[in-house]
Amino acid sequence: MNFDLTIRRRAGAIFAAVLACAGPAAAGELPTLARGPVPETAAPASIWQGLSVGVEGIVVGGRGMKTGFGGATTVAWSRRFENDLILGLKASAGHLPAFAWTAWPGRRLVGVNFVTTEASLAYDFGRVRPWAAVGAGFVKPTAFGGARGLDAVNSFFDEPGRTRGVVTYGAGVDFAVSNRLTIGVGVRGMAQQ
Repeated sequence: MNFDLTIRRRAGAIFAAVLACAGPAAAGELPTLARGPVPETAAPASIWQGLSVGVEGIVVGGRGMKTGFGGATTVAWSRRFENDLILGLKASAGHLPAFAWTAWPGRRLVGVNFVTTEASLAYDFGRVRPWAAVGAGFVKPTAFGGARGLDAVNSFFDEPGRTRGVVTYGAGVDFAVSNRLTIGVGVRGMAQQ
């Protein structure tokens, strides 16, 4: 009985060794189906690229002046390059609160309506995007306030006043809360031409 058990163990070890040596060669001889080229996985699209439409809230305030609120409607397009730089173009129309209450023929001036276009340069840090922008546009004094958005374009034609050309500039940081919602903070300025 002892002799029989030893032979079985040795036969099992020899059989396992033969299978281990013959396994790769035997597997290479089996027929296989032809596969096409493996597609490259595309890099995930940047959340900062493409066409976007949105709204902006504007708050003007400071020491010794009354706080005012305004807003704008924006249409923007941006393109992200391989080096993570982002080039953007944006058009905005809205209402900017006045920095000071000024007399205007029988009314009080509450701000200016504006229409601007700008180009921006930004950097993609994932969900965070710092940016700097420069542009040009037109502003027109108005006695009506509020976040008027695209209605600012209409006021250029139906309200009396002088339209002025301006150069715009600014810088800020945007944060993507989700792929469809972005919040940001920035400082912007306008200089009359």
